[in-house]
Amino acid sequence: MEVREISTDLYSDPETGLLQEEAIRIYPNPFTGIQEISYLLPGDAEVSIDVYNVLGAKIRTLAKTNQAAGVHSLQWDGRDQHHSVIPAGIYIIRFVYTSARDVMIQERKVVYTY
Repeated sequence: MEVREISTDLYSDPETGLLQEEAIRIYPNPFTGIQEISYLLPGDAEVSIDVYNVLGAKIRTLAKTNQAAGVHSLQWDGRDQHHSVIPAGIYIIRFVYTSARDVMIQERKVVYTY
């Protein structure tokens, strides 16, 4: 199993090396209220999407499930695990995709405002 961190907005197919469409889109950013998160899975994978504050504390798990290849989306309402509205500030959304072949990790910075 190979662990790779992908720091670009483009997905690079490991077989061909060709860049595909964006692997992750987060809109709007900065946001107030609801944020739309969509992502491309190159193959079937276990997906974990978590939100962390700038101190590194996990404040919310948005997804932890097995998903088929393709485009998926979810929404985040700017609330923590206890359903409380988070303070305005910078947060990190961490995407971990675990397949039979490898693990891909991506992190994105988002800004929550009032």
